[in-house]
Amino acid sequence: EATKAPIVPLDYHVGNLTSHLQTSVALSVVLHQVRPAEEPFDLRVLQRRSGYARAAYLLSAAKRMGIHSIEIQPEDVTACRPRLLLAFVAAAFGALPTIGAIESGATVSPPKADPDAREERCLRLWLNSLGIEVSSLYEDCRSGLVLLQAEDALRPGVVRWSEVHLFPRSVYHCVENANYACDVAEHGLSLTIVGIGGKDVVDGSRKLILAIVWQLMRLHALQLLQELGMTDVSILSWANAKLRAVDPSLKIRSFSDVTLESGVLLLTLLGAVAPECVQVSQILPGQTSDERRLNARYAISCMHKMGCAVFAVWEDLIEVRPKMITVLLAAAMVRDLRLGSLGTPSPAVHPELTRDGRRRLLPRLAGLAGGLTASSTRRRGAAAFPPAVAEPHLEPEPSEQQCRRDTVAFSSDL
Repeated sequence: EATKAPIVPLDYHVGNLTSHLQTSVALSVVLHQVRPAEEPFDLRVLQRRSGYARAAYLLSAAKRMGIHSIEIQPEDVTACRPRLLLAFVAAAFGALPTIGAIESGATVSPPKADPDAREERCLRLWLNSLGIEVSSLYEDCRSGLVLLQAEDALRPGVVRWSEVHLFPRSVYHCVENANYACDVAEHGLSLTIVGIGGKDVVDGSRKLILAIVWQLMRLHALQLLQELGMTDVSILSWANAKLRAVDPSLKIRSFSDVTLESGVLLLTLLGAVAPECVQVSQILPGQTSDERRLNARYAISCMHKMGCAVFAVWEDLIEVRPKMITVLLAAAMVRDLRLGSLGTPSPAVHPELTRDGRRRLLPRLAGLAGGLTASSTRRRGAAAFPPAVAEPHLEPEPSEQQCRRDTVAFSSDL
């Protein structure tokens, strides 16, 4: 089985933690470098032609070195299972970090922030809030199914699922799905899809995938604000009314209020809307940067638990980006109005939101909020996405023109 050993150049490197680890060469070299002195690692294993044999020796040596926190088999390595490979690398780093203490006086430059990584995380959180399971935006979008599910969530019925390969078995099926997703985005949702084809999506072009998904999230945010039919002043008045019911001294002066950076006001507001989703004991004072970071992360988690659409990452809350704050509060307001319109008791309901007012606003708010929360029941591969909450039957049903007049009047009263 022994043949000529593969040559590993001095500048050998890996570009990812999936396919580049499949041969076990990179992992073998790493374990040889970080192994304890008493645990030998024979690099002659790389002379073996069988990838399974290399992986088996690698994993047996890893167990001897104390890497026990992940159960992985040789066939998992040779089959290139991304999550197991990533977990194995993390376990190896945790068991054998080989990082010495930093000398006193030494400076460590912080890593450069990658704007694409932050944008990818924001879009991934938004897709997850729609009930679409996404762990890697670029990889999961390559089949075209994630884009199609997002488009159908924004405008139900725009995707004809009979024309979709729900279980693509080849790259050609993926290209057909991605081409159809681009066609739906351009003609069904009126998005700008210029120079973007299904092949670009299947190839994992980061720039083009970000462009498509960002337009979908922007469309969702615009739909949220337009369908709500209220101005920024109305949203701010609603938020302060909810806060006054908890503590009369709490107030948000504007969407750029610096007091929002602590996260206390936002978490208090979310607790007033959905007390079952926020634990008061988890809210920190927000006086230090670590406390503000933890509060911001907890606020995003609470938004997910409430079933709201999430359009921001925790960094946006700390930086107090007004547009992101506005859309987040609007999503929470839709959730609160939906509960009130369905007759569910809600703490600190605005005094202007009477029973008659809720009946007039229901035809517009119930459909909007149902679109935001019903998507939690969607699953990849489903041929249809039924709404989670059926719209109540109210008689008589007001006309579209009457709804618009009532919504404008309600906004002015706020």
